[in-house]
Amino acid sequence: CVGDKDWVQQTSHESYAKTYSIVHPNDEHMAGRSVRRSALHDALLERGCVFQQRHGFERPGFFATEHKKKETAVLEYDYYGAYEEVDIDADTEYKKPSHLKNSKLQGKMHEYYPYRDIVESHITFDWPPSFDIVKKEAHACRNGVAIFDQSYFGKFVIQGKEARAAVDYIATARFDEESCPKGRVKYTCLCNSKGGVEADLTITCLPKEAVASGLFAAPSSSSSEDGDVFYVAAGGAQKTHNWRWFQQHTRDFDCEMVDKSDNMSLISVQGPHSLSLLTSIIDGDTAPLEELEFSKACVVDIAGFKVLLLRLTFVGERGYEIHCKYDDARQIYDLLMAKGEEMEQKQGVPVRDAGYYTIDSLSAEKGYRHWHADLSNYDTPFEANIGFCVSGTLKTTEKKFLGRQALEQQKADGVKRKLICLEIEDPSVPLYGLESIYRDGKCVGFIKSTAFGHTVGKTLAYGYISKEGFQESQLMERGESVPSEKGSKITNKWLKAGKYEVGDKGILHSAKIHLKAPFDPSNERI
Repeated sequence: CVGDKDWVQQTSHESYAKTYSIVHPNDEHMAGRSVRRSALHDALLERGCVFQQRHGFERPGFFATEHKKKETAVLEYDYYGAYEEVDIDADTEYKKPSHLKNSKLQGKMHEYYPYRDIVESHITFDWPPSFDIVKKEAHACRNGVAIFDQSYFGKFVIQGKEARAAVDYIATARFDEESCPKGRVKYTCLCNSKGGVEADLTITCLPKEAVASGLFAAPSSSSSEDGDVFYVAAGGAQKTHNWRWFQQHTRDFDCEMVDKSDNMSLISVQGPHSLSLLTSIIDGDTAPLEELEFSKACVVDIAGFKVLLLRLTFVGERGYEIHCKYDDARQIYDLLMAKGEEMEQKQGVPVRDAGYYTIDSLSAEKGYRHWHADLSNYDTPFEANIGFCVSGTLKTTEKKFLGRQALEQQKADGVKRKLICLEIEDPSVPLYGLESIYRDGKCVGFIKSTAFGHTVGKTLAYGYISKEGFQESQLMERGESVPSEKGSKITNKWLKAGKYEVGDKGILHSAKIHLKAPFDPSNERI
């Protein structure tokens, strides 16, 4: 994006224009849009998709289905009408941006702009107008099927003679041949030397069929015969960071990386009826899909195209990810939606498009982490309640991996700060982060991420706390020393014994702590 002159000019103007604007949680930029698009962009737009821009990528936020086809499109940046009275050809310092000379707007504001109206209606600290829309999308996912375009994800391949050794070193999970054979998918952390989580993502040891399918082009100086091929899928916001981290810490291994982010699409099919829907679009034998276990991968044919299918979820339902070539995605999606409409008509099963607003709601109910929100390179897996990503490795092997020494020490000493989940008792209270957490009347931390859980019917809030309170927690956050008599380890017994409240704008709201996921804590639905 930064290499695009028009993008820089537009975003610089908007940044200046909104310097003193109040920052609202659901606001969206109008400048520098539509730089990176999914293969499904136009198809989703026809279905009323309201897009969010993240790192230059247009990803689905929610679906305003009451709007006409393509009515929710993001239009050319109009500079909020700032150049309407400026002579386009005047030889003065105050000129219109060069690209406006060929624009129909000529510096005027759009008179009819539904997308802008939708965004402006969301400029509130109360529940936004999309609240009920997200509720319907979440209901479809919990009771039928929800289809998410997650092509925003970073996607890259690691291949070469020492690819397995490289992945095994950089990740906390075990990637030896016994623990991670071909066709296995693992959710894992990448930690720094202090044990902080630099990334949480999934890594797949590709089955032979996937390598042979042509989905994953071999790197220039290696072939698939030289070793195993690993496929990394990482959150879009962290893609650049994750790419750099892998490159930095695998340079001593005989392997290489290929960025597939813009060459592949990711369509996630989630919900209790996802298997039935996918079975209806598979070409030929459906046994590989029907027999696919959780955290496993296989190759199937859909609409005549080879796709990599991963059985995974980020919303807490039985679900599958379709990883396919960019050019094949539209036909696969169209077939998926056609069969979905047929299923809805014949069986009464809700099948819906859904966006990232819904992902946030559903994932909060399951206690899934969001790196950049409630997980960072300061937080360790044990503090963030994803210790399962490292505990097994520490117990069963001597394998060397980044951060092992620090994590072994922390496990022995116990954690002195911990991420907790709080359910706000009053369902009418919206929260947006940075609110104070009180335990037995004492401020012990603050909220890092929140979302309304439409299945549980309550606002869910996640934040890190310490026994000694907010000031000591702040010292820990900054990496500063805490007096030796403080920094006591946190136990589940201590967590359960407290009475919790969340402070927001001078009001304390009663809250209930969850030590496990608020929804389906035993993972029976997955």
